[in-house]
Amino acid sequence: MRKITRAAMIVFALATCVGTGLLATLWFSWDPLLPFAIWLARMGWFDAALLVLLSVTALGVAAMLVAAIAAPGRGAQLSLEQEGGHVAITKEAISSTATRTIESHRGMTCKSTRVDIRGRRNPRIRIRAKVDPSSNVGLTTLGTAMQREVAESVGALAGYPVESVDITFTSTSGASMAARDAHAAPHPARMTTLTTA
Repeated sequence: MRKITRAAMIVFALATCVGTGLLATLWFSWDPLLPFAIWLARMGWFDAALLVLLSVTALGVAAMLVAAIAAPGRGAQLSLEQEGGHVAITKEAISSTATRTIESHRGMTCKSTRVDIRGRRNPRIRIRAKVDPSSNVGLTTLGTAMQREVAESVGALAGYPVESVDITFTSTSGASMAARDAHAAPHPARMTTLTTA
């Protein structure tokens, strides 16, 4: 989530909570809060502040509705309409292709893969993979090569270009074995994420 989106969500949440609380205080006029409600109603700035809060809430709700309507849906499979019929490629097929491509490198173990498919006419494919390498040597170069190879193999399978491939190295098995043999204290897993557009 981008910073501007996060800030907008915080402002929207605060405006909604404060505005709803003020309206509830005035509407229900609970006995413990009745003096506070009367004091608020007499303040000159109260009407303007309440109008601003309700405007922010209304704009936030409208923005979320537009985003929900305009956002492309996530498909469970990639559907291709052709003259001879219908062709569907499931996420599992794309995931297994990415896994085989990654594990074709010696010592690489693909722990998990996640495939996102957005759009129908021009589908955008995003792949995330967590990889357990056998060593921690040259991970940046290796990750870049994996990104390129996964994008090419999945693109050839699906017939559409892959928008992004995220490779996350979660641990190094060789380094962990060496640490156990040397009776060393455990170290936290190394996290390296590479993204290509």
